[in-house]
Amino acid sequence: AISHFIESSLLEVGVDKGRIKVIYNRPPHHNRAERSHQEMPRAEAGETVFLYVGQITRDKGVDYLVHAARKVIEGNRHNVRFWLVGDYTWQNPLAEELMNNIREAGLDYIIHFWGYRDDVDTFYALCNVHICSSVWEEALGNVVLEAKSFGKPSIIFPSGGLPELVRHGVDGYCCKEKSTEALFEAIQYYLEKPK
Repeated sequence: AISHFIESSLLEVGVDKGRIKVIYNRPPHHNRAERSHQEMPRAEAGETVFLYVGQITRDKGVDYLVHAARKVIEGNRHNVRFWLVGDYTWQNPLAEELMNNIREAGLDYIIHFWGYRDDVDTFYALCNVHICSSVWEEALGNVVLEAKSFGKPSIIFPSGGLPELVRHGVDGYCCKEKSTEALFEAIQYYLEKPK
């Protein structure tokens, strides 16, 4: 099992505890070759950059993330950026709706969808905080392991095995629930935390 969450699920369906061992994943290795035809991310001095890496779907809580980001910005926070890295080129009404709303509000310079990138390490290196807002029960969460490999804290929802990877207030923030408000509170925590 790749997490105690999966171990518990196996025990619930009757697998003998003696046949289960928890072995955590290692972060995946990405090809670090730069692609010159892709726009490179830049963070301005004094900005706090929050990074999401993954599928642009409701299961991954991207709508919660965008709503929380808008709430932060509406509170007159303009020294913040939200980068969402993940493929949205296939028929994806959620991504289209979110991007259209952001564009119409003139916020696409603050909340930016980067699409699929094979240079994700660049984004981890430049961000301040990683967000994993999955609402479905994640088995573990390789993106949290990737963020840790860059020394970046992760904001997570209490989903599946994700809480096993984050020590609240030490190397991340575990939201009390899966909601826009809880995610907003976590983002505010990092914006107000002394650097």
